[in-house]
Amino acid sequence: AYEAYLRALERVSVRDDRDARVEAIKQFRLAASIQPDFADAHAGHAYLTALSLPRHVGMGWRELISRQHRATVRALELDPDNDMAWVARAMAFKNFEGKVDEALAIDQAVLKRSPNFGPAHYSMAGSLWMRGRPREALDHLEQAIDGDPFDTLLQFYRAKILYSLGDYEAVRDAAKQCPQRCAGVGWFWLLSMAGFATADVYREDYPLLLRSAVDNGVSPQEIADGRGIIEAFIFGRDYPLDPIDEGEYAEFSDAAIDSRMSGFDAGLRTARLALENAHSDSILDILNQGRVTFSPEQRADPRYHALFRHPKLARIAVARRKEGVTAGLPIFPVKRYTGR
Repeated sequence: AYEAYLRALERVSVRDDRDARVEAIKQFRLAASIQPDFADAHAGHAYLTALSLPRHVGMGWRELISRQHRATVRALELDPDNDMAWVARAMAFKNFEGKVDEALAIDQAVLKRSPNFGPAHYSMAGSLWMRGRPREALDHLEQAIDGDPFDTLLQFYRAKILYSLGDYEAVRDAAKQCPQRCAGVGWFWLLSMAGFATADVYREDYPLLLRSAVDNGVSPQEIADGRGIIEAFIFGRDYPLDPIDEGEYAEFSDAAIDSRMSGFDAGLRTARLALENAHSDSILDILNQGRVTFSPEQRADPRYHALFRHPKLARIAVARRKEGVTAGLPIFPVKRYTGR
């Protein structure tokens, strides 16, 4: 059982590879089946499923959430003070339901008990960012990275937070320093360029981004689309993008891009797809002061307000408004948007 548990832990750090993620879950479940009272095996299973999406593990939301909940409950029945199980619960609160206040309370309690526990720092970073406190979040994320420098998804999360701060140079440097095929960090370099870079910076840095994309195996069509997106935001040029099909994976950054490239209705459609298939923190990618977000006029529209009546987004909006952070949130008074 312990050997299976160690095999699972080894794969958690490289869970950006789908096969590694699936194998880690398999090994956690194997460990728990061999030794049913092995609390850490149940906790590891709960933690990784809390970090997963249905597309990662080949099951629907209902089954994923149910399995995650059962594993958490079982781990805490066996060991009420199990740090990993509590972090798994906090992650599930945030990722599945947007319950940032409940998650933050758990993170604080775990770190008070175990101040060097890396997964708790990772969870705390997510909770603080969700509340609108990104610089504090970065402090905790650095501690998580120190604890597991081989986890490239921690590097990816760091790039996302830096992007939300509008720190183009920091995102660029993070992408250049991250190992090859580093869990999508290059995408956030592209978003940062589109959202915050000047025309001169674009002309200077785009060749570097292009070389990185080629080195990471990005297809020619994806490279062409990326350049079209950047130039549309920086120079106001038109670039037609194919819509994301129903049922395909989408995030809120895709919605903001579609809103600019194809019109507000297209952006709203993609945002609804993101509501269906992304974790709650996907909304944080458009809650910033950059160009890759919905415009103030669009954010006043009742249809944009309707997105934030979804429980998981409503909770995030309330938490951020408490912190005085309103970038990207719906705007009052409500006024229908009449543009394209």
